[in-house]
Amino acid sequence: TCTQTIVEGDKLRVWSAIPTGDPKTSVIMLEKIGPAEVSVGQEFTYDILVTNLSDCPLVDVFVTDRFSENLELVAATPPALVSQDSRARWTLGELKGRETKQITARVIAAIEGDLLHCAQVTYLNTVCLAVKATTPRLELSKSMPEHADLLTPIPVDVAVTNTGTGPAHNVRITDVLPNGLVGLSDETTLEFPVGTLAPGETGQV
Repeated sequence: TCTQTIVEGDKLRVWSAIPTGDPKTSVIMLEKIGPAEVSVGQEFTYDILVTNLSDCPLVDVFVTDRFSENLELVAATPPALVSQDSRARWTLGELKGRETKQITARVIAAIEGDLLHCAQVTYLNTVCLAVKATTPRLELSKSMPEHADLLTPIPVDVAVTNTGTGPAHNVRITDVLPNGLVGLSDETTLEFPVGTLAPGETGQV
């Protein structure tokens, strides 16, 4: 990626638009703003700005700053995780669309010369598929007269209701008749196909 440097008074602003070098077509911008010249042994401060150039959130955003061996990180906001190879690492997490997060670091130069501190940023794009999980629940009710005449058809009302959150498919009611009762065709087991019941729907036979 291309890096641009702008002189702003006694400070330098260095930025890179990633991945194309052009902010109009890139995803993220990394900027460093700090003094062009410092005194040996005195603390100086610089800022790192990370900007999401897109309208979509970026996740797992990490910034790493690598220091020359004669530069020492004194403190940073937010705090950095510093490794033995003079790398400071910040976990920025999610960067919302068009959002900018800032890191401020305090550093001391131990010797004269051109001392580099180079930052890089990594991020992830995510594609999420939301799957709705539902549970059908069936409640069965059955009503019939308490008394009936011998050899006379008995009216029986059977209802099944889906009280769950999802559809119930291939619903079938099976009624095993007790001794002494038979269906109209002398069957001892009655079966009634109901089909599909949506949440809150009742099937009756």
